[in-house]
Amino acid sequence: MTELDKFEAKTLGRRVWLFRHKEYGHLTITRDDKSAKTNSIEFTLQLKPPKKTLLTEVETLYVSNELDDSTSSVGYGTIMLNNMAGYRVIYPLHHAYACTGMELGVAQFKVLSICNINLGDKVIPNCGMHPQDTGGAGPCVGVQHSALLASFKSGWH
Repeated sequence: MTELDKFEAKTLGRRVWLFRHKEYGHLTITRDDKSAKTNSIEFTLQLKPPKKTLLTEVETLYVSNELDDSTSSVGYGTIMLNNMAGYRVIYPLHHAYACTGMELGVAQFKVLSICNINLGDKVIPNCGMHPQDTGGAGPCVGVQHSALLASFKSGWH
């Protein structure tokens, strides 16, 4: 097994995170199983706002071992939470993503592309990441902790 395969070939089981917000309702983030044959993991977000219909989004997290600096990472290229805009679910999602990186044993959480101004100006620093190229990066343990704190500050518990 090569160093590149080390993290990409790991398996993970399904995991569920539950959050509650006084105004926004209940958020369930479900991580699908990760097989040894894929370097991606799908996460399904389900938000049930009070007196509204269930909102669902699916986002993908990628696992890799960067060839240029041999730093293992989890991350994404871009993220679009169109159905859930304004509910601040980005922080609980980053928490779940970083927890997954910690379970895999990777070093870094990376965002490759900042797709909107709030992601670059607020989410990246609030999740303990530093600007890097066109995105941001930080250690998984720091992102996990900072994203959970940002979730709490946004009213998610």
